[in-house]
Amino acid sequence: MAALTFAPPSRSAPMVRDGARLVVQTWLISRLLMVGVALWVGMTTGRSPGDMLANWDVQHYFDIATHGYVADNSIAFFPGWPLVLRAFSMVGVPMLWAGVCLAVICSAFAAAALYRLGGPIAAVVWLLAPTTVFTMVPYTEAPFCAAAFWAWERARAGRWGAAATLAALACTLRVSGLFLLCALVILALSRRWLGSGRPAVSGASSAAQWGAPSGWSGGSTGGAGARTQAT
Repeated sequence: MAALTFAPPSRSAPMVRDGARLVVQTWLISRLLMVGVALWVGMTTGRSPGDMLANWDVQHYFDIATHGYVADNSIAFFPGWPLVLRAFSMVGVPMLWAGVCLAVICSAFAAAALYRLGGPIAAVVWLLAPTTVFTMVPYTEAPFCAAAFWAWERARAGRWGAAATLAALACTLRVSGLFLLCALVILALSRRWLGSGRPAVSGASSAAQWGAPSGWSGGSTGGAGARTQAT
């Protein structure tokens, strides 16, 4: 008997490269677009950058960073972000610009984690969501998402020490960190149950099980092909 095997070439590598490029381009263009809108608003209305970037809850974070929890409603805000802003202020960096720069950087890290978890579409949708404007101001949205998304990604990869550290960081920023902890506990218990009651999964099946983007398993699935046997 003779066996003829046809294995089409794998195209996973170009897909990964194109997906990563799409996420980077979306992050850069969306940030530049928001900067352009802010400049246009400033020129047409005469508003200063501080007036546009330091509104609403930003002032609460600045007040806590400067004076501590003295106001009655300050207790609604977690201490992690004010402590970071205060640390930059103590070395001479204005809290406003430190917060803006950190928010922009953290938005990139959050998008990278989403890319690893769900592929380029998940990251692009998050970057283009209407609420992404809050990742350009000294809010906790960007740093919390960066810590929470990477905590989940590390947990999915079995790196529980890093996941616990990142989850603890997320809990210092927003009350939503408590829900993250609950989700991580459920994930840990489910993985323990799967590991004890089901056979181990390897190769491409493992990548699919833990949410790796399409193409991450290299050529493991692309070479399956069609098999024809002739006598």
